Parts: sequence; structure tokens; C-alpha cells
Amino acid sequence: MPAEKNKTRPLPSSTVVVLRDQPATGLEVLLVLRHNKASFGASYVFPGGVQESADATIGDCCDGLSDARANAGFGLQQGGLAYYSAALRELFEETGVLLARQANPDGDALLVNHNEFAEYREPLHAGALDWRDFLRHHSLRLAFDQMHYFAYWVTPRSQ
Repeated sequence: MPAEKNKTRPLPSSTVVVLRDQPATGLEVLLVLRHNKASFGASYVFPGGVQESADATIGDCCDGLSDARANAGFGLQQGGLAYYSAALRELFEETGVLLARQANPDGDALLVNHNEFAEYREPLHAGALDWRDFLRHHSLRLAFDQMHYFAYWVTPRSQ
């Protein structure tokens, strides 16, 4: 009798490629070194991971992209913003880079790698702190206008 094929479905996930152009050194790419016991252990990877339920609740905490436009870009009926949210949440949890703005009249400045939020990385990662609650408590708006969708891939199954 043939073995039944694994019919697991891919989990909704996001990966973010962070680039910056420095006058002195040129284009720089942000990579994270995974712990040797983690998936893709001891490898340099782009930050990213699986969507969490809070990623679907951030519609009032984002700039530069509507849910309708995100859905259209992915060819979805709903949930497009959650992919963008997961990318920025994972980026913050894994690297401390927070791509957001203060939600106030002076909130035009982009916040990147602000140490004042470092203490929240672990509670967010552990699920002890809700992503939307964190954003709202600190009057933060995710800077989706600084992101550009690149591609959709499904990781091949391991043999």
C-alpha cells in the first residue's frame, strides 16, 4: 500500500528583506544568524515567521496601505494586511528594528531601531504581549508605505 503523502498546508508567513543604501559603503542587507537548534539553524536568513492572530487586528495602526489594496496585491478576499504586519512584527522581534511612526502630529519621522522599545521584544515573541496592544499603547503606526511587495513563494517540503 503506498504511503499517504503529507497533505499539510503551508502556514501564512512573511519574510522581510531590509536594504539600505549607505553613501560610504553602498547597499547593505540585513540578515539574522539563526541559533543552531532553530529551523534553518546556524544559517544567515532574512527575518520573518508565521502570522499570529494579532497580525489580523492592526488595520487602525498602519500607514500607507489599506486592507483592500493589500488584498488586491495578494489576490486575496481578506487578510492581506496581516502579511505586512507579520513581516514588521517578526523584524522587530528578531532584530529590534521597528519600522513605525509615532501617531501624532509630529509623527512623520520614521522610527528605526529605537532602544526605548527593546524591552518589549521578548514579551511579544513569547506571546505575553499583544502586538496591537503594544502599537496602540505607544501610539505607533506601522510604516507599510516604506515596504514593497516582492514575491510569493512556498518553501518546498523536506524529504
